[in-house]
Amino acid sequence: MKECPICHTIYDDNLNFCVKDGHELIDKPVGYQQASQFHSGGADQPTPKPKKGGCLKKIIIAAVVVVIGFVVLYRYMMNAATYLRVEPNSIVAAKCGGKTNVSIDYDGYIWIINHKPDWVTVDENDNDFELTFNPNTSGSMRQGTITIQSGSLLAQVELAQNANATFIKPSVSVLKFDKGGGRKTVSVETDGTKWTVEYPKFLDVETTGDGFVVEASSNDGDFRQGIITVTEDNVRTSINFQQAGKCPNCHGQGSMTCTICSGAGSTGYGMYYMQCGWCGGRGSINCAVCGGTGEKE
Repeated sequence: MKECPICHTIYDDNLNFCVKDGHELIDKPVGYQQASQFHSGGADQPTPKPKKGGCLKKIIIAAVVVVIGFVVLYRYMMNAATYLRVEPNSIVAAKCGGKTNVSIDYDGYIWIINHKPDWVTVDENDNDFELTFNPNTSGSMRQGTITIQSGSLLAQVELAQNANATFIKPSVSVLKFDKGGGRKTVSVETDGTKWTVEYPKFLDVETTGDGFVVEASSNDGDFRQGIITVTEDNVRTSINFQQAGKCPNCHGQGSMTCTICSGAGSTGYGMYYMQCGWCGGRGSINCAVCGGTGEKE
């Protein structure tokens, strides 16, 4: 190749002078080619244009390489585990639901839950997860499984949830009111979802979120008592209710007719009468229930 030192036009080796300005050409190294102009045999040649899309192609290739790298890395991390265990692997939940923590023991990098029943929710952490059971109002016991996966390894937790309550425990076993009445709150602990309360007609009972309130009016009559019953499914428990009032034995009198002399104050037959030794001749005795006070607390 030869070049004009003035206009820098490139020519073949068989030419010695520039056809534009007549200047003598100089030799150029073999393989040299200027992008702007090239002449062969003195004729102008079209200037080569750079190829379009070369940069975009490189970006696409780089993106594909990055994606492939991520896929390979993900597959490696997912399949790195050689063992996978869960604890506990069997859970029986109460009818009311609740929360249980499940720990995961494995030697990999990533684990996922790929199956769970729709009546539980899962809150995942690093090496464990928390199960929340929804209340079971279906009327029958329900069962299912949760499947944990790390690569090709699988582990399962067997789930079951009762449909019936198994216990009801009120905060008190006895409720006592004075004659003036009042209000008292009873809390209820249970693994059920909806219990009911039965109570005597002389009481008012109002249920709350976790128990009920018992209201007793003032009592001007005899001492009264009754049973408050809390029931769900086949489970029930009772609370004894008592309210102070007049003694139910003597009805507030404090004394009873002597049963030995029948109130006469003496005993005997014909001419042989003597003072009753039981009542001391009074014909009455103190009430054994209230001790003569006429009241029972």
